[in-house]
Amino acid sequence: MFRNFQAFSFWLGFLVATFFWFILGRFAPILKELWKTIVEQVKNLRDSAQAGVDYHFRNDMIARSQKMHIAAPLFALNEILIPPRIMATPPTPTVEGEIEEKILDDITMSTIPYMPEWPELSAAFNAPTYSLAEAAGKGTSLLLIGHSGSGKTVALAHLTEQIAKKTTGRSELNNRLPVLLHIGDIPAAELAANQPVNAILAALSPYLSARTTPKFKPHLENALAQGLVILLVDGMDELDRDEFLRAAGFLESVVNFYPKTQIIATASPFYTDGLGHLGLVPVAMAAWTPQQHAAFIQNWGEKWGQHIQPTLWSTTPPPKGVAPPLQMEMAILNNWLIIENLATLPLDLTLKVWAAYAGDARGPLNVHALEAYTRRMTTGVRNAETGLERIALQISLTKNPYPSQRSASRWARGIKMEDAEESIIPSAEKDEKEAIEDSAIIEGSVSRQAIPSLIANGILINKADTRVSFVHPTVGGYLAGKALAASGGSSWVQSQPDWLGKQQALRHLAYFGTPLGTTSSFANPNEDVIRQHLLFAARWLPESLSHPKATWRIGLMRDLFTLIGSSGLAIGLRARALTALLLSRDPGIPQMCKRFLQHEDPDVRQVAALGLGFLQDTKAINELGELLYDSDLNVQRAACLALVAIGNQAALEAVATALLHGDENQQRAASEALANHVEEGHPVLKEASTFEDLLARRASIYGLARIQETWAREVIDTIRAQDKEWIVRNAAEEVAKQLDKGLPYIPGPLPPLHENGWLLLYAARFGEGIGPGKDAEEMLQRALAGGNDSERLAAMHQLKYASADTGDSAIATLYGTFLQEHDEIQEAAYLALWYLALAGHNLPSPMKFGIGTHNR
Repeated sequence: MFRNFQAFSFWLGFLVATFFWFILGRFAPILKELWKTIVEQVKNLRDSAQAGVDYHFRNDMIARSQKMHIAAPLFALNEILIPPRIMATPPTPTVEGEIEEKILDDITMSTIPYMPEWPELSAAFNAPTYSLAEAAGKGTSLLLIGHSGSGKTVALAHLTEQIAKKTTGRSELNNRLPVLLHIGDIPAAELAANQPVNAILAALSPYLSARTTPKFKPHLENALAQGLVILLVDGMDELDRDEFLRAAGFLESVVNFYPKTQIIATASPFYTDGLGHLGLVPVAMAAWTPQQHAAFIQNWGEKWGQHIQPTLWSTTPPPKGVAPPLQMEMAILNNWLIIENLATLPLDLTLKVWAAYAGDARGPLNVHALEAYTRRMTTGVRNAETGLERIALQISLTKNPYPSQRSASRWARGIKMEDAEESIIPSAEKDEKEAIEDSAIIEGSVSRQAIPSLIANGILINKADTRVSFVHPTVGGYLAGKALAASGGSSWVQSQPDWLGKQQALRHLAYFGTPLGTTSSFANPNEDVIRQHLLFAARWLPESLSHPKATWRIGLMRDLFTLIGSSGLAIGLRARALTALLLSRDPGIPQMCKRFLQHEDPDVRQVAALGLGFLQDTKAINELGELLYDSDLNVQRAACLALVAIGNQAALEAVATALLHGDENQQRAASEALANHVEEGHPVLKEASTFEDLLARRASIYGLARIQETWAREVIDTIRAQDKEWIVRNAAEEVAKQLDKGLPYIPGPLPPLHENGWLLLYAARFGEGIGPGKDAEEMLQRALAGGNDSERLAAMHQLKYASADTGDSAIATLYGTFLQEHDEIQEAAYLALWYLALAGHNLPSPMKFGIGTHNR
């Protein structure tokens, strides 16, 4: 019986197994396909959920970006946007042994020194620029440098919107997750916690919709892990040095946890301490060109007429064919704004145009536009301006742009001006326990509800930890300058290290009072070899236009004038001094430039010619015409640029004559300069491409290459294919190839120093290799001190990425080069010293290294 049962079990199991494998084999493809479908559906559900979060987050970022500008109460950003541009960065010098990549030289890059902190001179002559999207498209982490009001916030907002909408024109960039935040929106505890995801979430939370918030954290973590995030950090330029280092620590934590993250952060032109080793490449905001100024004014007028004017009053429609009265008034207003424009920064122009259209302009100066804005934004709040001045003063004195609301209320209501120097920001605990007695509130103070009212009006804005800030640092600086004038306390701010709050407060104090007692400290180059302090103060000159005989102004301008004409200086230093004087709007500047045209030093003649072009001085045409045939090529180029900038018939005829009858260099300079003049220069270049003179045809190609329009490229291609002379065809072929490569001045990602190609070649000359860290830095020092000229230039270029740990030996070498050599290598040494100062070096006196300045 047992034996029969075993046989039965065996055959039963055999039959079941056979049937199972038969069914499995028969239906295996179907089951496999079913499993694949289930997996795909799960993945699709997950992707769909992620796509939903991504979609909503991108919309949140678009909504936020449209409000990140001073005129947000009136218009969305896109309605009045002039797309921000970045100054073209000088390319890395090529070292012998490297494969030299040909670059299409631009006349402005050869003639105007690179001045990141003084971009106005380059803008006046249409120097090359590129968009932030073009730079970000290379995957480079960037440090965006610019003065307050230069458009850094708008640049970040515009790029955020482009990425969120996937309209950058670069697929890799479009696929990134644009995380835009302000450093002031990160709570202090999160900033110090070394948990970057939590810090980012805390900063973003006020701007995320209810649909985004619940599922955003895993989406963010996933994007960070995959290297898909581009982190855009605004507001770092507003911080003093200590707070900047804390913010830099946050960026370092992001890089440490998520090294694939691309970062774009803002910085002032005063310091970038703590960021040198993170691989952020410094780039500078370009100033607006005259054409951009005019376009903004025209655009504002159109949008004002569409959205604002109809809400103010209505008019009876005019007869058919007759322009409406409002349209005629706007045309007159726009012409006045263009002709009488004293604004050089986008913010200044925005406030001036707003005041003109609102009808509450107080005068022609930038300060008058700020006064009108402040009055407009404090309507309905009793004694608001007085309270805001007290808050601004305390922000300047304490170097804290984001005080607590309670502190701001105390300052606005209870602290007397004479007590301001000793006051400090109360701690949170102390704030909770303190209250100001009514008897302690000085006369004219604001009410207890003033701060919430001013936040509602938009002149103050909320920050993390119940803190507040001014809507823009320039607004706070204007109010601080006014308060300093009333209190007589400029020395309180003068003694601070350079930072944005100090610059803005003293800049506006120049209008209300005296920001300097004397300029004697600026006169000794042993104390300040690259003239940082002199040029820092030179930014205040435009605001002092109403006090032309002020002692400090006269002394400061005298020092700048002396600097331009001194012997043996780097041309970049001369050009900075010149730009400061040009922006001062002093009526004596044109005559000064004319005198410098006769100077024996060609660098002085060069910058003087550029100055007259910047001023569009029609009385200098004859003198500039003579410089078209100067013995120095760069002077010829500067004269061409200046005459085209003046732009009247006599000036353009002088340049056209050089194009027709000059030598090869003069013809090319004339052609490139004519590209700056749309109405007259462009037709001349198009016609020159058909001249009988083959050298004129060849020269016209280089001018056409500077015109960013389709027709210009078509003319080059026609010459390339059809010109009868091979020398002309070859020039067109070479130019076309360079244009196809795109702008050569956009920096790429920064390789580690020990992987730098030119430095490896330098080490190989001595049969050595390079290790990371200290080994690479020592090799860089050797190249700086003992390399050939091209290697020294490359080493100086590399120092722009140096940290504050770079040793005194590098500074000593740079001092020797800057003070004892000339031309290109001297200019490179000056720029390297400027970058080292920016990175946090307190540059010592050259006397420390036994180097004299020889009264330079």
